[in-house]
Amino acid sequence: MLLSRTSVHLVIFCLLGPGLYAQAPATASISGTLHTEDGKLVTAIVHLRSRSNPSMRPISVMPSASGAFAFTGLPSGNHELCATVSSDPYTDPCVWTSSGLPVTLQAGQVVTGVNLTVKKASTLQIHVNDAGKLIKGSREGALLMGVVAPNGQFFPAILKNSTANGNDYGVTVPFDIPFHFSIVPIGLSLADGNNQDIGDRQSIPQLYPSNGPTPAGLTFTVKGKK
Repeated sequence: MLLSRTSVHLVIFCLLGPGLYAQAPATASISGTLHTEDGKLVTAIVHLRSRSNPSMRPISVMPSASGAFAFTGLPSGNHELCATVSSDPYTDPCVWTSSGLPVTLQAGQVVTGVNLTVKKASTLQIHVNDAGKLIKGSREGALLMGVVAPNGQFFPAILKNSTANGNDYGVTVPFDIPFHFSIVPIGLSLADGNNQDIGDRQSIPQLYPSNGPTPAGLTFTVKGKK
């Protein structure tokens, strides 16, 4: 039995679904400027994520020296913008809050003048007394320390300074957003600032208010090897 060309097209349409023909071309665009809360120029990467289509991969661009950025060839739908600053203490809204800056696009729409602002952050200071120099950075003696964001992402504490009596570490943390500091000693016996023993793992709730004094930080002491 021979089918007409119209019948063949109808069969293909039924098998593949109407979405094949109804899908609009990705021709929308977003452009704007990245700002910091305190007006500084910083090196950063701006990310765009689709909230309408979770399977769409995030897109990233690096703003110009003036902070200008642009995304082209975008599909319609709900999107959000985030920014990761490489060095200075600022927080990415997609990591520390529920979402980034929302932008809704219609098919082929051109959105300009978007202002994306990253907020200032603080630094959690950690001092570890280690007079015996038992921290080796290996399974013979190591500390896994850092903060956990609300989305579960882990940010490790970075070694800033080392002296004869111990080490100083730091990690960027947000203002006015609760978070947890996590510490895991490996091959070491450890105590906190109150001389309470740290077990295999300890999680310590923290909050850094933007309108109050900077917290003193955390102190731990290496008591020996396990």
